[in-house]
Amino acid sequence: ALKWSTLVSLFMWVIALLFPTQLIALFTGSSRLVMKSEGIIRMGLLGLPVAGMQVISITAFTSLGYVKSAFFLSLVRQLLIFVPLALILPLYLGTWGVWTAYPISDLISGIIGAVIITREYHVMLRKDDSS
Repeated sequence: ALKWSTLVSLFMWVIALLFPTQLIALFTGSSRLVMKSEGIIRMGLLGLPVAGMQVISITAFTSLGYVKSAFFLSLVRQLLIFVPLALILPLYLGTWGVWTAYPISDLISGIIGAVIITREYHVMLRKDDSS
């Protein structure tokens, strides 16, 4: 699942980076809005390739019955990382700071998800070996 999630995310990310104007034009007829949104879509989607790791981690923990870990990871991206970044970064970067908060929170939460799921996997292997 992680491999496919990463591949799909990478594919969508490349499409968004290569064709932002065409993607935005699908949702609006305003050429002014399309031009203003190009950089925003590129910035906002920079974290897309690692975002799948968090989703896979939450799903895995939920499936295994590790409710606390799944709940923690669900809160990490939005509440613990994105909201503070979206409040702090605009003080230094203006509106661009809000858009920068998206990929930063995706990257950090993806790394946290990877670390937690890897740690839990090794714990499960040790339990399996000792049985």
